[in-house]
Amino acid sequence: MSNIFNSSSKFAGHGEYDIKRSGNVLYVNLRGGWNEEAAIAYAKDIEQSIKPLINRPWAIISNLSDWELFTPECFPIISQLVIQAIQSGLCKEAIVSQPNSVKLQPFKLPKDAFPTFQRRFFPGLLEAKSWLMEEGFEFEDSFI
Repeated sequence: MSNIFNSSSKFAGHGEYDIKRSGNVLYVNLRGGWNEEAAIAYAKDIEQSIKPLINRPWAIISNLSDWELFTPECFPIISQLVIQAIQSGLCKEAIVSQPNSVKLQPFKLPKDAFPTFQRRFFPGLLEAKSWLMEEGFEFEDSFI
């Protein structure tokens, strides 16, 4: 991935995340308010997590229920990460968050920006998991 994920910052990352994988589905749980250092660390960890999935269709469930937004410096890092993930085979993203939340704004994409990629928003994990299963993705029941 791009060198946008390299940083010589002296600051500690603020914000937390967990990343799990089952088959060709990633689950990420984001928490807290994020600064640039947290976004860079997250991007690097996602890069490592998707290596076994590159060039085949894969999906991600992004749980934003406990996420509190990020600083403006994070936006280009996360945007570049999304573009590179799509180029590496990401075809579906299920985002879990309260409907109409302001924190969903950074995740809005122009229609037809990426014809091979679909992102949908869900109020709960059950709905997100059901959608991905309907789309043909398989993962362990105990995955999340």
